[in-house]
Amino acid sequence: MDCLGSRGCQNVERRRLIRKSRLSNIYPLLPKLTLNRRFVQDFLDAPELSCAVGVIAERKQVLPLLALRPGIALPGHVTERGFEFGHSVLGDSDYEIVQFTFDFRGFASYHVLLNPSDPVVCEVLQRMVELGSYFILAIAPDEHVTAFRADIGAPKLTGLIDHLPRILRSATSGAQYDKVLAKFYQRPEPPGHVLEWVCRGDLSYLDLVKDRMELSPASTPELSADTPIQSVEHEDPPQDDINHPIAMLPMIAEITAGELQAASDLQQSLREARSRPHILGDAEVNRATRLCNSQMAMVPTYREQLSRWRQASPSRSQREALSRLSKDIDQIEMTVAETLALLKEMAPGTIDAVLRMDDGELGMAVFEGRIKPPKGEPLSEELRRREQRTIAVMLDAVGGNIPAHANLLEFLAVSAPQMPLFERLMAICNEEDINSLCGEYPGLYRFAKTMEEIATGIRSGTISVPY
Repeated sequence: MDCLGSRGCQNVERRRLIRKSRLSNIYPLLPKLTLNRRFVQDFLDAPELSCAVGVIAERKQVLPLLALRPGIALPGHVTERGFEFGHSVLGDSDYEIVQFTFDFRGFASYHVLLNPSDPVVCEVLQRMVELGSYFILAIAPDEHVTAFRADIGAPKLTGLIDHLPRILRSATSGAQYDKVLAKFYQRPEPPGHVLEWVCRGDLSYLDLVKDRMELSPASTPELSADTPIQSVEHEDPPQDDINHPIAMLPMIAEITAGELQAASDLQQSLREARSRPHILGDAEVNRATRLCNSQMAMVPTYREQLSRWRQASPSRSQREALSRLSKDIDQIEMTVAETLALLKEMAPGTIDAVLRMDDGELGMAVFEGRIKPPKGEPLSEELRRREQRTIAVMLDAVGGNIPAHANLLEFLAVSAPQMPLFERLMAICNEEDINSLCGEYPGLYRFAKTMEEIATGIRSGTISVPY
C-alpha cells in the first residue's frame, strides 16, 4: 500500500458552536446549520465507531461535512483544545483510497478510509478542495452533538489538490477497497481507532432543499429524527459532564490501553535516541512534550470517572476491569512523567540547540557531559543518514570558522572539543559517505583534510608528539 500524496495536518481554526448558557452580548447568536434529514436518520441507525460524509449549510453556504460517531462523549477539555486533521491519498497505479485522520490530542485518534469512486465521496472531496472549509459533527452515544468548523485553505490540502483529477475519475472497486481496509484494520497508521464508513453511494443525501433539518446552538436531552438536532460544545465543563455510564467501561479501557501503548512507544523511541539527541530538532521535542502534557492532563479525568464507577455498585467482572483500568492509568502517569524527564534531559542536545552554540559552548557542553557524544550502531539506515548529516552540519560550521592561516596548535585548540563528533562521524560513514559529505560541506572537508594531514604527520614523524 503506497502513499500517493502528502499527509496534511491542521488544527481547528474556529469552533462555531458554544453552550446555550454562554450566549450573551459577548457571544453573538450563532446561525443554524442545515442537514439532510434522511442522512441523519441513516447515520444514527449505523453502528457506533462510524463515519459518514455529506454536506451541511451555514448561512446558505453549502460546505463539506464529516460526521463521526466515536463511541464516546468527547470530554469538554478535549473539544476545547480542538483536533488535528490529517489526510493522505493511498494507492498504486490501479486504485486510490483517501484516508482521513482526526486526532483529538491527548485523548484518541480516529481514522476512516473512503473510496473516491463513490459519488458522494467524490462530490464532498471536490467541495473540500474548492472551498478550503469543512464541518465536523461528533455525535456522542447519548446523541448529543459537538460541532466544529475549520477554514483550512488550499495550502493545507496539497495532497488532495495534487491528486484531485485522479480522484474524480477513480475506478477503485469494492474488492480493492475491502482488501486495503482489512490490512489497515490490522495495523492503523498512525495508531488509532478505525471508523466504519457508512451512508455510502446515495446522492440524495446531498439534498438540503426537499428533506432538511436544522442544527441549532442549544442543548437538548436527546436527538431523534422527529426533533431538530441540538448541539453543544462544552467549555470548562462541570464534573457531571464527564460521568459516562459504566457501559462505556470497555471503550474507556480500550482508549487508555491505546494511550499507554502510545506513551510506551514514544518513551522507547526517545530512549533509543538518548545518546544522540542531535538527531532531534526543537520542534520534535516540543511536540512530544505537548503530547505528554496532554496525556498527563487526562489522568485526573480518568481517575475521577474510575471513582464514580466504583461507587455505582459494579459487578464482579466490572470490578476486575476497573482494577485493570486503574493499573493502566497509573502506568500512563508513570510512563509520561519519565518521558517528560527524558525530554527535559535531551532538549539541550537537539540539533537546533547545538547550532545555537558557538564552538566554545559546544566543546564545554560535550566535556562537561551536558551533551553526550553518540554511541553504538544506528538503529536504521535512515537514522544513520540523518546522524551523518547532522554531525556534518556542525563540523562544517567549525571548519568554516577556523582562520585560513591557522597553525597546528591553533587548529587543535579550535577542533579538539569537536573530536568526539568527528570520531562518531568516521565510525558511521564509509569512504563513499565521507566523500559525498565533504563535497557538500566545504567546512567539513577542511576539518577532515586537516585531521588527515595531522595524522599523516604524526605517523611520518614530521609532527612531534610529546610523551
